[in-house]
Amino acid sequence: MGDNNTSFEESSNPNLVSVVIPAFRRMTSLETCLESVSQSDYAHVETIVVDDSADGKIGSMVKRRFPQIKVVRTKGNELVSKSRNIGASASSGEYVLFLDDDNILNANAISLLAGVLSRNNSIAVACPLMFYLESPNVVWCAGIRRSSFATVSVPIASGRDGNHFPPEIDSDDMPNALMIRRETLRKYGLFDDRSFPIQYEEADLCNRIRSHGYRVVVVTSAKLWHDLPRRRRIGATVSAVTRANAGMRLYFNARNRIIFQRKHHGLAKYFIFLYIYMPWLIEIECLKALLTPPSGVANLRAVFRGLIDGLRYSSEPLFRSTPPSIGERRIGHA
Repeated sequence: MGDNNTSFEESSNPNLVSVVIPAFRRMTSLETCLESVSQSDYAHVETIVVDDSADGKIGSMVKRRFPQIKVVRTKGNELVSKSRNIGASASSGEYVLFLDDDNILNANAISLLAGVLSRNNSIAVACPLMFYLESPNVVWCAGIRRSSFATVSVPIASGRDGNHFPPEIDSDDMPNALMIRRETLRKYGLFDDRSFPIQYEEADLCNRIRSHGYRVVVVTSAKLWHDLPRRRRIGATVSAVTRANAGMRLYFNARNRIIFQRKHHGLAKYFIFLYIYMPWLIEIECLKALLTPPSGVANLRAVFRGLIDGLRYSSEPLFRSTPPSIGERRIGHA
């Protein structure tokens, strides 16, 4: 990371885990998530909620229900990457667990993840085995396999029961919940909130870290339940209850797929991606747009704007810029 790291101080508590949770609208889900974190059997946890709402109601609820939890305010609707970066910069733990607000952790999950990172220096990112909340014994994601030609991700073991897994599963990247050493973030940067403000942000971070020879693993004894429907139509991949509207989600998915491919897989694979895979990926994105409420026409416009902006951005050297250091951002507590 170079000189940008000099402003970041090392953890004053080598056993501390900082749990960073961005929050926007899902008040009930956030309460459940925080209750699960508060029941952790790990003795040294600080929890930081990043209130990305415009009205500050989330922060008020957290202070009332969980007065021991630190609340950090953004300017509002900064999106997930910047919110996570702000939370990480307010943290002080040796390990940082980035956790989405619609997740429920098992009581021993933090202990197990921190234990793996403390014992194995080759592992830089440790993630829990993720289940559907509505089908608590069915795996949602045991890791990600991502094609280097089409940038299409496939969740490992999705739909299986949670038994008979090895202790660790190597993964290309991971959504939703990632525990990362503080030192790793110091060296290789936080989320790239310029290129990937939302969509592909975890994939970008994990790929940057893996490019330096480190592993991303799923610790299968650490469990998490994700509050999302098990069976979803193709259009339901953009949820009306998320922080961003449907058009924004569709826009960034189309845009960031192109930027991610160019950034991480070189010119040869990028051109193969453009000429062979892009046509059918465009068809999928258009079908998704038409099936996603409230407006198919507006959604199609968002997809095509995303494709154009992705092609423009990926032809510029912007992605070579260094992502922010964990110590660069400073923001007061609400």
